[in-house]
Amino acid sequence: MALPTDPKAVALLSGGLDSTVAMTIAHRELGVAEALCVDYGQRTFKRELSAAEGICAALSIPLENIKLDIYERLSAGKLLSLKDKALGEDMDFWVPNRNGLLINIAAAVAEGRGLPYVVVGFNIDEGASFSDNTVEFMEATNRALAYSTLGRVKLISPTATLSKKEIVDIGRRLGAPLELIYSCYSGEELHCAVCPSCKRLAKAFLDAGAQEIIQHKFKSKE
Repeated sequence: MALPTDPKAVALLSGGLDSTVAMTIAHRELGVAEALCVDYGQRTFKRELSAAEGICAALSIPLENIKLDIYERLSAGKLLSLKDKALGEDMDFWVPNRNGLLINIAAAVAEGRGLPYVVVGFNIDEGASFSDNTVEFMEATNRALAYSTLGRVKLISPTATLSKKEIVDIGRRLGAPLELIYSCYSGEELHCAVCPSCKRLAKAFLDAGAQEIIQHKFKSKE
């Protein structure tokens, strides 16, 4: 399938499953001019950036690293702490207005470059726990963007109505570089297999019958 010759989107890329597949879909359908990987102080940024670099190289998409230091002055939880390594199954994270802030940064980049779309990787599994991963949030954001960007930029998420298992299925079908993703809260080289993000990732690949794609990424249970 030939890619669009006139890219129309900027993609937010964390290096995880959802943003990788969402960007892959958008790149085939709209063309992605650039991916943005944002360093907001998260302990996982080094791994996220490494994953994003590999993913963008595989898809021939330029990558920009954006530094955002506002959270360094806030108490934003263990996700941002490099000192606190206590991760557990019952630990999930909320970083104050993270998605809203990152989306607005991406919208500013898109508007400045005359591009009509910002691509994000939402999903219904995380949408059940996080309100800023939902279709309703996306619709509300687009109402605001219609004012703040002169109506020229729209937020889209090709994965927003899909489960993580369905996202794996589509990613495999489209040839997304799933073997390169990073989706752990630990920030270590191998996925910890304990944190909620690891649990969701492993279940998605197991449900899709594709666990061999990411088996090498997890710590041994022995």
